Amino acid sequence: MDLRNDLEQLTDNALMSRVAVGIDEAVGPLLSRYQRPLLSLLRRLTGSTQEAEDLLQETWIRVIRSARSFDPSLPFRPWLFRIAWNLFKSSRKLRHDQPESLGMMAEAASPERPAIEGMMAAELHRNVRAVIATLPLHLSETILLRFFEELSGPEIAARLGVPIGTVKSRVHTALKQLATLLVKESSQ
Repeated sequence: MDLRNDLEQLTDNALMSRVAVGIDEAVGPLLSRYQRPLLSLLRRLTGSTQEAEDLLQETWIRVIRSARSFDPSLPFRPWLFRIAWNLFKSSRKLRHDQPESLGMMAEAASPERPAIEGMMAAELHRNVRAVIATLPLHLSETILLRFFEELSGPEIAARLGVPIGTVKSRVHTALKQLATLLVKESSQ
């Protein structure tokens, strides 16, 4: 077997251990495994193929630069996606357009948006997205990951780098605020 085939058989963490010691060929199998899902997520978050590709490239640069600090006792995928998520958040802060981008995130975060029939349902859908965009960033990102990306509590905790209790608290708080805001919105 050649080196490439040998590397493709390794786990993500074993590949990262090799990247950490300078075996550049170990990046290839990681790219093959995660390029498509990561790009898909970034497209949904940004609403822009170009911006998603830029963030994807920066994500992989950070992965390579941070390879030595990667903890091989932890799973690679959440670490990778947390880097991408943090880069996305940083890009939004730099552009000073968090509310607009969060609305886009809420609209685009679901890979398969169900067809909504009827004007009232469509209006409600728009209102929910708009209200999610008004929540503080830490609450809106948690809601988007839970209900639009359909991640579990532990997956969200790993993605955001927070304890599971924090995720549960954020979901509870965000849902409570959403309910209040939606009732207020519907009474106007």
